[in-house]
Formats: sequence, structure tokens, C-alpha cells
Amino acid sequence: MNPKFARAMIEYALKNSFPFLLKNALRNFQVQGFNSILLHKSEDLVLRLYVCEPGKSHLGNSLDQNDNVLWIHNHRFLFDSEVLVGWMANLLYSESAEPTEAGQWFKYGYKSALTANDGRMHLAEEGQVNLSLDSVQYVHEGDFYEMKPEALHKILVPEDQLVVMLFWERTKVQIDQKLYSRYALPESPDTAGTNQRFEEEDLRRILKVAIDALRERE
Repeated sequence: MNPKFARAMIEYALKNSFPFLLKNALRNFQVQGFNSILLHKSEDLVLRLYVCEPGKSHLGNSLDQNDNVLWIHNHRFLFDSEVLVGWMANLLYSESAEPTEAGQWFKYGYKSALTANDGRMHLAEEGQVNLSLDSVQYVHEGDFYEMKPEALHKILVPEDQLVVMLFWERTKVQIDQKLYSRYALPESPDTAGTNQRFEEEDLRRILKVAIDALRERE
């Protein structure tokens, strides 16, 4: 997407839909330092802006198979993710009947803290499986990657620079949600400190960070 167009889109939402943004934006979305700002939601499309500021995320070590900050997972929808500022990597996995270099992982069915009635994540262990790291897609400014619902992945975001992404959530499907952890997890993991509401001043600040970075690229 053209940086000028992306900037104008964010500025339009900031000017015309700020109460909606404030109501639906989440600090530390699922993990520390990964911020989600919902720009649009309809039956056919959900559009989110993801912003990771330098020194605040912990997603830089995802290639280390013992790093357990972000669990490998699938989604309930098809999506595209485009990098507007910086770069990131998408790590694609699959289950394997044979031993693999990535090794064994604990497999869980899950309900996220955002959709559970009590606001807590709930897991149901399904045993241990071998996972294969099939590919690593490096995605730079102006590029995007697409994910099908059944695909397994996690992402790498460099911790020393600003990364801004546009997330296009499309067709929803009926599929069991799965996640894979390097280590055994409790039935209800502690998600304290994640999925927090923004204060108005901080949301305006982080949107300005994204807008200014896009303006520099015009």
C-alpha cells in the first residue's frame, strides 16, 4: 500500500472514528509490546493496525525453537498482513509423523481470553506432537503474506525498531483453534498484562508514531 494512502486512511479514522478506535484498541494484544488498533469491522472485513515500538516487544527470538513468548497457532479466518513500516518474519509449521529438527511440542485446543466468558484463556491438552519448521517468510515494507485458517505459524518482530502492519481479516471458517507450546502449560495460563485498554492520550500518541513514520516514507 502506498504510504501516503495508508497515512490518510489512519488520519481519517483518527478524525472521524476515534471513539470507535478507543473502544476497540488493545495494548499488549496477546503478547507484550504488540498493539492492536481496530480501524474497521464489518461482516466481510476486519481491518487492524498493528504497532510494535522499539524496545517494547519480545518477539525477536522466534527462530529459537525454545523461545516460548508467542505460541504457534492457527486462526479461524483467512487473512493478509502487510508491512507498512519496518520488517517482520512469518514462521510456518506443520505437524510431522517423524522426528524433526524443531522437536516435540505440547498441543492444545484453546479458547482465547478475549472470547471466553470469564476473560481467561482456557486450554485442553491433546498430547505431544512433532512440528516441522517448513519455511520462514521475511516480509519487508510494502510486502505482505497470506495465511489460510488451517496453517500453523508464529511471527518474528525485531525488537530494536518500529514495525507497523496492516492486518486484513477476511473469510471466517468453522475450525478448531490450536496452539503449540514448547513447554507444558496450565489449563488457564496467566494472561495478566495483555489485552489492555488504551488511555486516550496513549492511543493518540501511538497513532501519531505510525502516521509520522508513514509520512517520512512518502
